[in-house]
Amino acid sequence: MTIKSIDRLCCDNRIELLDCAAAAASVLPRAGSAHHTMAGGGGESNSAGVGSAMHVVMLPWLAFGHISPFAQLARRLAASAAVRVTFLTAAGNVPRVEAMLASSAAASGGAVTVAPLRLPSVPGLPEGAASTAELSAGGAELLKAALDGARDQVAALLAELRPDAVLIDFATPWVCDIAAPLGIKTLHFSVFSTVSGAYNVVPARCLRGARPSTRELMRAPAGFPEDSPVATIPAYQAADFSYVFTSFDGQPCVYDRVVAGIKRCDGIVMKTCAEMEGRYMSYLAAQFGKPVLVAGPLVPDPPQGELEERWASWLSSFPDNAVVFASFGSETFLSVAAATELLLGLEATNRPFLAVLNFPKGGHGRGAPGPRPAGVRGAGERAGRGAHGVGAAAAHPAPPGRGVLREPRRVQLRRGGARRRLPAGAAAHEGRPVPQRGAVRARAPRGSRGAPPG
Repeated sequence: MTIKSIDRLCCDNRIELLDCAAAAASVLPRAGSAHHTMAGGGGESNSAGVGSAMHVVMLPWLAFGHISPFAQLARRLAASAAVRVTFLTAAGNVPRVEAMLASSAAASGGAVTVAPLRLPSVPGLPEGAASTAELSAGGAELLKAALDGARDQVAALLAELRPDAVLIDFATPWVCDIAAPLGIKTLHFSVFSTVSGAYNVVPARCLRGARPSTRELMRAPAGFPEDSPVATIPAYQAADFSYVFTSFDGQPCVYDRVVAGIKRCDGIVMKTCAEMEGRYMSYLAAQFGKPVLVAGPLVPDPPQGELEERWASWLSSFPDNAVVFASFGSETFLSVAAATELLLGLEATNRPFLAVLNFPKGGHGRGAPGPRPAGVRGAGERAGRGAHGVGAAAAHPAPPGRGVLREPRRVQLRRGGARRRLPAGAAAHEGRPVPQRGAVRARAPRGSRGAPPG
């Protein structure tokens, strides 16, 4: 089966798939003219002809690492007057998603609409939780159950909207069962690299039905490109992958959700290109018997605005590439022991550094901080400046009641010996809420430039 990309989801009851290169009326960029047609699709309320705007519904998983690529794709689609998008997400995410889509909505005359889903209450899930950004790992599993509970809402919306196609994420394979009777084409859009999907979530990974062991996950599944540099991986990476095959509270695991969705959908969309991952795309296509469509890399626009003067001044006091920045993503919560080791390790480099720490909500979702490394204090707790010059802060705006620090944290690290008091540090403004988030920084070794901003 050849590797193809979406040119457009035609409105005359078919999906036309073409190779990559930008075209004004394309759903995705294309280059070339070879095409493959999938017959069928389109209910009575679908667009009646090629000249009318095609309608695409999107339903990403409720994590902003997933929502963002869907939003970037929505913006690309909306750049063409031939496509309009309805973006489904939990009600609590709507303002932030609308902000992410604002420029494309203005440019396209409102071709992207964000529709809220009201998530049902799930025991143990904080009231009003709308994304994984404010949840622990266990809370994220409960959020999947909440999204499953919104199935009837999604069914009602699809029956009312009758779009030409719906793009789903890994978490909601049941959308395929809703869309098919309505004549709506379903596409599985993966926000992960193609090599990751080819390694982990293909039928060959569980040929005998049994979940693979960590040792088995150290080797690629049968048929995987033999000359790939990741045909074998270290044990610690394989251990991380075991999460994909782990069920929580009786729910389907990630592997089951992904495979079920792809088997029932009409095609797979990857945010890559054949030049980078062509052989892994071919392997996915062979494993599932589905066309693999490429959207090209989908990345957000570079951030706009200027850094606060005190931090711009501090950073500019060092040579290029002098400051060490450490961040594991906005939704990674290090254990107390791991965070402490990270900070002590950065301190031991004797280099200026900025590190980002995230703390999940505590206090049953009311914004109380969870466990923190010894010496990482709460908002408003002052600590004097010490000779070493290390500090921590959080400065992310958020609506009231979201459990986000608005004032600097202070850090005071200890390992044996006496305490070392550490002054305030910095946090980059991203224009979005990050629960219990702190950024840590240290100034350069004694005698160097760059006194820490106060």
